[in-house]
Amino acid sequence: MTSRLIVNSIRHTGASSDAITLDNSGNATFPANVTCSGTATGFGGGKILQIVQGSNNTQAQSTSGTYADTGLTANITTSSSHAGVFVITNLALGAEADNGQNSYGKFNLLRDSTQLREAFFGAFEGNVSGHRHTKFLLPTMNFYDTGTSASTTYTYKCQYAKMSNATYAFYNKNNSVGNTSYIFLIEVGA
Repeated sequence: MTSRLIVNSIRHTGASSDAITLDNSGNATFPANVTCSGTATGFGGGKILQIVQGSNNTQAQSTSGTYADTGLTANITTSSSHAGVFVITNLALGAEADNGQNSYGKFNLLRDSTQLREAFFGAFEGNVSGHRHTKFLLPTMNFYDTGTSASTTYTYKCQYAKMSNATYAFYNKNNSVGNTSYIFLIEVGA
């Protein structure tokens, strides 16, 4: 047997105004704050479910063109209403070359062992022969990862390497720009 309460509004006995009003189409209006002690569903649109931040200030350098881990990682366990993870990285990277050459490096974003995105960095500081010159950048990489599943734990990490024309690439080298790198994982709900 189905029960039905038919009203136009609902008000607490001690309140001076209605907490819920209903129109003749069945739409409900909540004029004040709404508290939900469970999970709210069916509201549509994306929602920010959680934000995870990771940071690393360990200094390192590499003379290899093969990717090496930076040590910058973050773990996230997705929720049941998961849609994807928006990843933002801010990396303190640089590269050096002898004899005034352009020097470039590259960096890599992975989810577990899956490569998500690769990017390159570098700049030209003039052709000054006979000495080493430094490029130090804070490149940012953004990536919306929809290849994830609900209720699963993932590890995101960053790697770096030098390009062929650089003497070496460096990570978190102490200089006036700063020497800490960050990663942010923002879980978006369905």
